Amino acid sequence: MSAVFQFLKLRSGTLFYAKAVLALVAFGIGFFTPIGVSIALFAFSMLIISADLLIEAFGKGKKGVPYFEILLMLGAFAALATKTPWLGVAAVFIWQGMLFLQRYQEAASAKVCYHGLDPRPTMAHVFRKKQVIEVPRTEVKDGDALIVPPDGIVPVDGLIMKGNSEISYELLGADKERISVQEGDFLIAGTRNFDGLLALKAEPMNDTPAIELEKCVNSAVDGSKLQSLPKGVELFIALGMLVAAIVCVVIPFVFKSELALWLPRAVGVLLLAAVKPVSVSIGTFFKLNASEAARQGVIIRNGKVVENLAKTKLTVFDKNGVLTEHNYSVVGIELAKGIDRATFLRCAAISQHPSTSRIGTAIREYCGDVGYPPESFKEKPGLGVVAKFSSQTIHAGSARFLTQAGITVDEKPGNIVYLALDNTYLGCFMMSDAMRPGANEAVQFFCSMGTDIAMITGDAITATQTLANRLGISDIHVNLQPADKIRVLKELVTETSNSGGTLFIGKPNDSHALLTTATVTAVIGALGEPVRTDIASLSPKFSPLINAMSQSVQTVKLSKTVLIIAASAKAVSLAGVLTGILPPVAAVAVDAFFNAGTILLARFFYKEKAVRSDED
Repeated sequence: MSAVFQFLKLRSGTLFYAKAVLALVAFGIGFFTPIGVSIALFAFSMLIISADLLIEAFGKGKKGVPYFEILLMLGAFAALATKTPWLGVAAVFIWQGMLFLQRYQEAASAKVCYHGLDPRPTMAHVFRKKQVIEVPRTEVKDGDALIVPPDGIVPVDGLIMKGNSEISYELLGADKERISVQEGDFLIAGTRNFDGLLALKAEPMNDTPAIELEKCVNSAVDGSKLQSLPKGVELFIALGMLVAAIVCVVIPFVFKSELALWLPRAVGVLLLAAVKPVSVSIGTFFKLNASEAARQGVIIRNGKVVENLAKTKLTVFDKNGVLTEHNYSVVGIELAKGIDRATFLRCAAISQHPSTSRIGTAIREYCGDVGYPPESFKEKPGLGVVAKFSSQTIHAGSARFLTQAGITVDEKPGNIVYLALDNTYLGCFMMSDAMRPGANEAVQFFCSMGTDIAMITGDAITATQTLANRLGISDIHVNLQPADKIRVLKELVTETSNSGGTLFIGKPNDSHALLTTATVTAVIGALGEPVRTDIASLSPKFSPLINAMSQSVQTVKLSKTVLIIAASAKAVSLAGVLTGILPPVAAVAVDAFFNAGTILLARFFYKEKAVRSDED
């Protein structure tokens, strides 16, 4: 509870608490001095409105005309003019109560991230002045020598300078798998250390998972159109309420009715501005959605991403490293007629000796220590390599790559690497790249959302068709170089723009251009990588990403339902005031009751979600 109020203080500043104290003082004046109660409370109410008007109009990130606050102030003065200042006071306090409830719920959801998801310790052990001292994590500087004891947690990112141990990333939403680390390895903040003493050189970064998990809840509502109505719509509603209030004043003069009957109604219409037409619970929905996603290790950039995700009509998967694990192995070789195995393996080992690609590494490991560095080496990403030694040239790569070099190959289906010496075809390697666990469920999930599915890859059709058939994907784009992927993705985005958005699921190390082309971009396995996309799942598994996306879509649907409830409550309250069925304060209370109910609904909805995800 104290953490929540601490967050409120940070977010709302001293003014929020000052208003609460002044409210108690004003009530005290009214209680002990009955004659001055109305004047004291009314003066305080005007102070509150004036302060919030300034914040709304000129505060950071909130520049604009505060239409509803202005209407509320007019209503309060109208209540004073009709000798019922307590009406304005009651409306202002209901208004402040709604704001407090909204801020409290947002703070409670953010607390989940700050105090539950951020695993970084508040203190760090630093070696300074020939001794180990404990300092706040925020005071650790780049280059400081850190000590991480056994069973400790890495406070900031750093490079291991001495020691070895086993670590895990489970506190950052990844699997509980233990990984051995040693001198020269880089550790990110939030990593759990198990049995070894580690000495690190601090190299803090600003985009690692622990920091991004904190940011995602802060920006959960940013860009959301559901959270704040466009200013034009706000102005339209505010003018409508103002016109309704004026009509209430004009009616007695036109139809010779009693002015005393209609003036309270005019005041009531203005005071209904105490509860904005956009439900305050929408912000809570988005905050809780971000917190629950982050709890599963999924970072959602902001509210705009959530809303765009709900509009997705096409999901595009990158094949290698997304639908597959991108962890190649050699499952067999096939030699051309007249070629001996030793020559084949020696040429293959030479061609892949300098290669750092996953395929090159797998081939090199299969061949063993039979090769040596070539005299020259050139690698064409997605196609193959060319190596030269002793005036001879080795080509290794796809069928298209060798065909372009004028070499005839015996093309086969699957992931195949062909090998040729000069213009002589030597044979090929049969490679295996296992389908990522959960890939089939991921494709089925997006199909159930009503989206079309496409796949892009640099592989040939023979290496792609089998996987596409297993996943039920018919729209596949093959033989794509990095620039081609960007071009094809742009074309798909353009084709889908009229019916909805495009979601691209790629790898954390994809190019910036590729990761910024689609309407929404997501990556999996982002642990230890800079977070550069709209959605990033730290886990290499699909299930956390699917759960977070499913919940985000439901969040948008629930938010729209709540908006309808809020609008209906506003219409009922307004009708009740205009017809005289509801007194002004009762109408404001009914409006606030429905909005408060939707906030409680949000808490219940996401609490149930959290329980189900824990059970899974």
